[in-house]
Amino acid sequence: FDSQRFGSVIGNDFIAKKLILKDYEGAVRIFLTRFTASESSKVKSDKKRIAATWGSLSEVKVETPALAAVIAEYARKKSWIDAYNKIDYNLREMYISAYNSFLWNECLKRFLILNLDKKKLYTIEYSLGNLLFYKNMTPDEIERLPKTFQTISDEMKPKDHEERIVSQVLSREGVSIPDFMIKKETGSFFKTHERNVIVRPAEFSISEPVLDELNDHGKKNVFK
Repeated sequence: FDSQRFGSVIGNDFIAKKLILKDYEGAVRIFLTRFTASESSKVKSDKKRIAATWGSLSEVKVETPALAAVIAEYARKKSWIDAYNKIDYNLREMYISAYNSFLWNECLKRFLILNLDKKKLYTIEYSLGNLLFYKNMTPDEIERLPKTFQTISDEMKPKDHEERIVSQVLSREGVSIPDFMIKKETGSFFKTHERNVIVRPAEFSISEPVLDELNDHGKKNVFK
């Protein structure tokens, strides 16, 4: 999973990890106070005001509706989990997906390190650190490798080639598989599915650059 999956992650703090750790105030605080460079000046101003007066959150007045709704819910119920659940559902699902994807990336890195000669590996930087890839593998090496690695959830039953890796990654994160059971409190849940560890590009080509019909600033794209 590349950087596009992690647009909701600011400062390497995952809202979903806060949920797993039952730190609901921490999850709400990230949502209400962290911002990216691309957000509007109004949103940035609101979030800075919230951060500066966190101890009096119920009294903070902001213009951004999505932020105001969360603050109002906390003011009514004095419950961090209720306040968190006022965040837009699609955003909350995005937070779960981001952390699940990050953990899978970390597991795959360990998987490659344990199964291949380090001389065949190389790293590429991305928004959350480094991704690990292989330079080449023989057909025999490819045949010996397990074909998939599961994403993590509370229902995951690690296979033999996954158990050690999952244990190492989760230990480093300070969480365990049972901790992923968050549906009752949040309405969201992590999903386990098989994901291929090797994907071979197929049926693609590169054309001559053509004008981008969606942006008329002279930029050109290449298409299949």
